[in-house]
Amino acid sequence: MRLNRLRYPAGTTVDAVVDEVLLPAELQLLQPEIEHLAGPGPRRIRIRQRAFREDTRTVSDHVTYAFPFDQAAWLLSVAFPDPRDTDQRLPELDALAAGVAVDEGSPA
Repeated sequence: MRLNRLRYPAGTTVDAVVDEVLLPAELQLLQPEIEHLAGPGPRRIRIRQRAFREDTRTVSDHVTYAFPFDQAAWLLSVAFPDPRDTDQRLPELDALAAGVAVDEGSPA
């Protein structure tokens, strides 16, 4: 699991944040699933992608939760070497993302 922070100029749209997270088109096996999650917790977007790497002949799933605010976004990402694991773990990841507390004033 990886946690990153990206900074953006004022006025950057949420769509631009999502575009930054998307894998290159040549790696994508399926259309990315982008969902704005509702409920308790911070504003968050789940981005699920399936990728194929020709050099290793492997398929993997990549799930990223984007927590956008002001001029930055926190990204919580995980990759699954076996896409079957994604469906099993997604409810747990959604619960984890809902429990994240974003301190918008913290320097990074």
